[in-house]
Amino acid sequence: MSSNIAIIGCSSHTEFAKTIASTPSQLVDVVTGTFSDGEIHFELNSSVRGKDVYIVQSLCTPVNDHVMELLIATDAARRAGASRVTAVVPYMGYARQDRRANDSRSPITARLVAKLMESSGIDQMITFDLHSLQAEGFFDIPIINITTQRMQARFVDELIVNDVLSGFPILVSPDSGGVGRTQAVARRITQAGPIEMAIIDKRRSKPNHASVFNIVGDVEGKSCIIIDDMVDTAGTLCKAANALVEHGAKQVIALCTHGVLSGNALTELNNSVLEKLIITDTIPQKISTNDPDAMQVWSEKISVKHVTARYVHDVIHQIRDGASTHAVYD
Repeated sequence: MSSNIAIIGCSSHTEFAKTIASTPSQLVDVVTGTFSDGEIHFELNSSVRGKDVYIVQSLCTPVNDHVMELLIATDAARRAGASRVTAVVPYMGYARQDRRANDSRSPITARLVAKLMESSGIDQMITFDLHSLQAEGFFDIPIINITTQRMQARFVDELIVNDVLSGFPILVSPDSGGVGRTQAVARRITQAGPIEMAIIDKRRSKPNHASVFNIVGDVEGKSCIIIDDMVDTAGTLCKAANALVEHGAKQVIALCTHGVLSGNALTELNNSVLEKLIITDTIPQKISTNDPDAMQVWSEKISVKHVTARYVHDVIHQIRDGASTHAVYD
């Protein structure tokens, strides 16, 4: 990468920032913390004047603190003379709040966050698997939404090659809205012939609560691989796994880009029939069972693939050269 690039790692995912940097000199030394009243303190300890700045911040728990820190970091870079500011947001918090539910008097918070980011001085954003593609329309700046179908297809190929699957593979969409994603993954699988698909018919009564009503497709005796963009409380995922087993599935594995894993997610996973959950590193995970901040016992069913930072590194390289970023991930 060019020496004109500067990378600022905010507090949510410092390892991600270190990974995308070509050299340690590209990392900007920062001081972060909180004042006694809870306000965020952020300061740059090295110059970014005239530089192409990339600010890395995953908007995961505590999401509100991380949103605010991103805005403050952007303002700091702007006031320090950065020529361009790109937000690298591996996981875009609030993206699910992209519509008013059932004509209620609720906000469209995804749009509000987009406008806050723009007004802080962000020129463009790099992210992974926005919850809905139309959310890009909330921004008036360029959005590079790195889709993960190719890497998820590679994960499926690895399951096949390593003989992890105990039955014939079948990809499962967790709902009708995910059919397009599941089809895209199926097209990119190289270690098996035409891959069958099934769809879970689920109804969501309120946030983080859904009921499975039916399975569309024949899953009996097969290894079901659920394809989704995220796993949050894992309640719906575990219900889907139970439904698949009740319909005769021999094995259930899930591939999800974002491992939010909030609430009792780990407990749900540990007690479920789901055999394996594969997530990426868009959100940092506390995997030590000795972590004093951990509220749950880490599930051995979860495998974290550290692959997404490499894609961002290559996208930054393409941006620097004025080349297409789409070729990196599609």
